[in-house]
Amino acid sequence: MSMTLQEVLKMDVTTPWEAEAWIKALVDNGFIWHLEDSPEEVINGRTGESLFQTEDDIASARQRAAACFALLDDPFETIVTCEWEDEVDPEITRMNMLIDRGMSATDAQKFMDDLPPLDKERRIEMFFHCGKCVEEIKDGSANTNSPREYGSYEIGYTVRGIQVWCVRHECNVVSIDFQGYQHPAV
Repeated sequence: MSMTLQEVLKMDVTTPWEAEAWIKALVDNGFIWHLEDSPEEVINGRTGESLFQTEDDIASARQRAAACFALLDDPFETIVTCEWEDEVDPEITRMNMLIDRGMSATDAQKFMDDLPPLDKERRIEMFFHCGKCVEEIKDGSANTNSPREYGSYEIGYTVRGIQVWCVRHECNVVSIDFQGYQHPAV
């Protein structure tokens, strides 16, 4: 069921279940934003205008976002789960990131038009694996023959680029240095 922003902003958020339902409504209707950001700074990716048009909308969004942080262990996990379940259009997500970073809606659309579409299939040609994990697999102490099953990684942005970190061995797997360039998604 499609909802307006005002309908979403009237939903109760007093229990963990209601917090998850509210986040799902935001995702399903294209109103999701970084909940830790101030609502008055959120830009609608489709129009380039403020998502929240009135002081009441801003206050309602702020109150409900704060409730999500108080009620849920990890509101971001709920957002990601909702996005994957509903397969939110990654092109809109990418466009919103560009606008969030200060690009005008027109410039963001021009930038997006020049990019190939995001893959919805895995096209990885070479994987990153922790050398210590691979050694444990080879010597039999890992109880598996699969680096995919045995590995436990955190992947994220650093000041210089992207880092893959082995959680099992608390060591760097690879750091990719953007050499001063900033990817639009960062």
